[in-house]
Amino acid sequence: MEINPTQNFVAGQNHSPEKKRSGLAGVFIIALKIVPWVFLSAVVVALIVGVAAAASVYPHIAGLKLAYSSAMAGQEALTSAQNSLMQQDFQKAQSYFKAAETNFGVANEQLAAAGESAFFKLPMVNSQLKIGEDFAFVGGNLSGALAEISGIANDILNSIGADKLTFAKITAEQKQRALKTFAQSQSALREAKKKIDALEPKIEEINRLNPLYVFDPAIVALNENYPKIKFAVSAAVEAGELAPAFSGYPEESKYLLLLLNNRELRPGGGFIGTYGILKIKDGEIKTFDTDNIYNFDRLSEPFWTMKSPEPMRIYLNQPKWFLRDSNWWPDFPESSKKALEFYRGEGGVEGFDGVIGITPDVMQDIIALIGDVTVDGINFSPDNFWDRLEYEVEYGYANKDVKFSERKDIIADLGKLVIGKLYDLPYAKWNDMFDLIATNVNEKQLMIYFVDESRQKLAESKGFSGQVKSSAGDYVLIADANLAALKTDSVMSRTLVYKLTQDDSGSLIAEARMNYQNLGTYSWKTSKYRSYSRLYAPFGSELIGVTAGGKKIDKVDTMREFNKTVFGVFFEVEPQTSKEIVWKYRLPQKVVDSLKSGKYELLVQKQPGVPEINLQLDLQFNQNILKKENIDFSLSSGRVKHAEELRADQVFTLMFE
Repeated sequence: MEINPTQNFVAGQNHSPEKKRSGLAGVFIIALKIVPWVFLSAVVVALIVGVAAAASVYPHIAGLKLAYSSAMAGQEALTSAQNSLMQQDFQKAQSYFKAAETNFGVANEQLAAAGESAFFKLPMVNSQLKIGEDFAFVGGNLSGALAEISGIANDILNSIGADKLTFAKITAEQKQRALKTFAQSQSALREAKKKIDALEPKIEEINRLNPLYVFDPAIVALNENYPKIKFAVSAAVEAGELAPAFSGYPEESKYLLLLLNNRELRPGGGFIGTYGILKIKDGEIKTFDTDNIYNFDRLSEPFWTMKSPEPMRIYLNQPKWFLRDSNWWPDFPESSKKALEFYRGEGGVEGFDGVIGITPDVMQDIIALIGDVTVDGINFSPDNFWDRLEYEVEYGYANKDVKFSERKDIIADLGKLVIGKLYDLPYAKWNDMFDLIATNVNEKQLMIYFVDESRQKLAESKGFSGQVKSSAGDYVLIADANLAALKTDSVMSRTLVYKLTQDDSGSLIAEARMNYQNLGTYSWKTSKYRSYSRLYAPFGSELIGVTAGGKKIDKVDTMREFNKTVFGVFFEVEPQTSKEIVWKYRLPQKVVDSLKSGKYELLVQKQPGVPEINLQLDLQFNQNILKKENIDFSLSSGRVKHAEELRADQVFTLMFE
């Protein structure tokens, strides 16, 4: 599943999925009502050209009429298929898709036959006829592919015996049957994907043939919706490849669960205050156990000798490095590997298939979906979830005669209750649940790492793993580590201004200015913000200097991580104040060379766990930027400015004259 949206400075197709899915069948209604305009125009031109041309067209009039009626019938079938999909009646949708495939096939054949006429061999007329033929071909093949997929969906629903169940009411045997059906459908899904992927040249041809303006609505609809269908089908195929790991079918899957408190931010998403063991078999959670991570780490204190990274030793006063601090990198796979290493080294006995990281943001979204939940007389809502839970595990437990070591048991109770309500979620809300998961994966509030290398590669290619990505062009990521600042990240606001200029020699000088605003006060949960922050830049970048609040920072750690050059600094921000940290550095020659070739690309990654960053770009070059229409930010000669709320990784691209 593709989850990393791309923002382009230059005009182009957006291949990213929307948060809310629209009816996929809608793409097939590609304004075929416009096709009659082509036929009518052809007939009028034929009459003007004269009897000879008309004589060459005459034998094909019946075929053109049949093509028209077939195309319209195909359009009607697609409309019916779309309605059936909205009602989640996959059996009817499949039959309508098959009808559409047949009708578009007839239209395509008749248009191809008409193309043999001397009149339709005239260059301009032939190109427009070819466009109509291509539309019919695309409509037919898309319909055929979706007929296959609708059939698979129908088979899966039939395997559980009904189409409107809650997950809790599906028996273990029915779940096994559904998973088996899905597993056996993978070859058919791959064939459907292959059929849809093969349509891309046809769509490129439609855009290339200089279509008349009457085709514009159809072309716009096709260009906008084809990527969405391609994405959806690819997602289904990829889900099939990862289904054994996610569902525990046919073998049980076991995961180390890390609850990442992003109100106390660490590079890998948040402080690991609680860990858990999750076991899944045949689509059911068999084991969901959590515990205070200090209970686990404390057992290894007598023999554990792993030394903490230097910033942790200095600013956290933590000489030993335990599981709770293992996520020291903004690359979740690397942090997960370290977590598994520490779990085993500290005495853990379970063998895991992977690691799942989850922040409180995900739980808030789930509660918003399932409704408020009550545990031990405490009502949790989306608005109060984190504050109430944090208070209970830090202070409230003491008033209830709960032992310090058991103060986080409420998290396990809450988790089990939430899982129970998810199992009772009506079938009609399953799509909302899938959207919730996709959004949180995209925003790196929910991440997964697989021990199996092939699964991990697929997860990384689709952005499931929150990894530090490779980039051939410019790159920036700032990773904060809250070191002894309580839960102050809950009141921190971040604004990143990324400036780029070229000096007289053509070198690119970058300034990453991160403004940290501490909106909190001194309290039981917030204080002075203390962070060791690392800026990740393209490998080979040369530091010019770092300032904090306008004052030069002398101690700057320079290192290489994930094939990036990294500059690390420590700073503090008092409550009700702000401080700007400015990293200034020279970009490597490879970025300059790319610019010389006419392209500049910037990948901005958001740290896992951070809700959002106010991003501002101010990029100035010595050469003119290729101008495009409908650009949603300021653009003039060699300078571009842009601002947005960054909630997920973004790629920005500029093309030059």
